[in-house]
Amino acid sequence: KNEQLVNKNIINLHWIHTTNKIEYYFYEKDNLLGIISEYNKIVLPASFSYISDFYRGIAVVKENDKYGYINKDFKIIKKPEYSDAREFFDEISFVKSFLNNKYACIDKNMNLLSDFKYDKVFDFTDELARVVKDNKWGFINKNCKEVIKPKYDYLSNFVNGKAKVIEGSKTYFIDKINLK
Repeated sequence: KNEQLVNKNIINLHWIHTTNKIEYYFYEKDNLLGIISEYNKIVLPASFSYISDFYRGIAVVKENDKYGYINKDFKIIKKPEYSDAREFFDEISFVKSFLNNKYACIDKNMNLLSDFKYDKVFDFTDELARVVKDNKWGFINKNCKEVIKPKYDYLSNFVNGKAKVIEGSKTYFIDKINLK
């Protein structure tokens, strides 16, 4: 599609990415976003209501209220089919199913690494992410393995090697060193 963008259609140009010394920008047309090169060539037609910045060479896109992913070459690598999709941390991200309204882990090859079982997921901090399953909090590592099974009523991120936990009427701290 050697489609060329007529400048009058550009509304709100925003730099997003540089590949092979060519700069790329978001452009908006008819309230939808696409991506255009500095040479005025459309590389991704304006069909998305949302395009994230690129993280680790992958961006989240939203089309028709469904989320998916594109790569740094602006190719769709996972068609929009999720009710939510997060940016990648190292090699994994989180996606949410329309079927059960739960999150799962996905790798950069778009393979599911877990079942859709988490009610809430949080960003990775210090290589761990908090997850909530059936109102219980736990941690997963960057391989999507549960290093602390969801069993606490609340669990904070680790700060200086310690995380606050609430379990029933007890509040105490756990040590990150003991997670191995």
